[in-house]
Amino acid sequence: MSANHSKNLTAEEFLSVTDARHEFFNMLDEVEKSARSYTLTRKGRPIAKLLNFEQWKGILTTLEILVSPSHRSKLDKRITQARRGKTVSLDEIFEHD
Repeated sequence: MSANHSKNLTAEEFLSVTDARHEFFNMLDEVEKSARSYTLTRKGRPIAKLLNFEQWKGILTTLEILVSPSHRSKLDKRITQARRGKTVSLDEIFEHD
C-alpha cells in the first residue's frame, strides 16, 4: 500500500490502479470493517473511489435531501433557526407525556 497508509479512519488514501490491483482483497477487507476509503488514480489523476457501502448509502441519502426542494427548504429553515440560537434538546424531542 502507499506510504501514507494510516490508522486514521478519516484519512483518504490514494493508490495507483496498479497498486490497488495487487492489494484489492486487503482493501476490500479494510473498507468493509472501517470507514476507510480509497481513491484510485491513473497517471496521478483520480478516477474511482472505493468506500464502505453504508457510507455510500449515507451519501446518496444526503444528496436526495439536498436535491429535493421541500427537503432543502426545511433544512435551510432549521439551519437558520439554529444559527439564531433557536434549538431544541433531544430530551424535549423525545419527551414522553
